Amino acid sequence: MDPQKFDYNQDYNYNFGSNYGPGFNPNNNFYNKRSRNMEVAALVLSIIAIASCSCIYVSIICGSLAMIFALLSKGGATSMSSMAMTSFWIAFAAVVITLIIYIGSFAAMLHE
Repeated sequence: MDPQKFDYNQDYNYNFGSNYGPGFNPNNNFYNKRSRNMEVAALVLSIIAIASCSCIYVSIICGSLAMIFALLSKGGATSMSSMAMTSFWIAFAAVVITLIIYIGSFAAMLHE
């Protein structure tokens, strides 16, 4: 075999001496970098946030984390998956509802 035509790194993806790990292929610039675990974490946190709108600390913290995880779950892709998008909007609604409840109760308290 001609050593210039047979490259173990390219043909078999062994990547001997690669600093990027065994799955790295320099010819493919894009892998599916979406994180399914981040999507599930965002969905769970957004459900907790919407269920606990009357608890300001739990709802704000879980909602904020859910929005961050939903944005981070897209990885190198240009758009979010449907689960991540749903999680983001549920968490956003939970944070907005929580802020409306507490701003309204604070205004009612100042009015009296």
